[in-house]
Amino acid sequence: MKVHAWPFAGAIDLVEESQGWVQRHRLENWRYLGTWCSKSAQLPVTLQQSFDLDTYKILVKPIMLGTARLESVN
Repeated sequence: MKVHAWPFAGAIDLVEESQGWVQRHRLENWRYLGTWCSKSAQLPVTLQQSFDLDTYKILVKPIMLGTARLESVN
């Protein structure tokens, strides 16, 4: 399976909103780093995970097609 190069200069947040709550999933180089949720209002613990093919398969389509709400992390 061909893995696409990470199309961003650094980390991004994939943002999901529904019925008054917000979740921000932090990603970098196709790695999941953690989630912040407005209901708990806690900053995510950064996970130093290695590349995971299942995570890549979930993320690649919405990121590459531009259907996910993405925000760069400064």
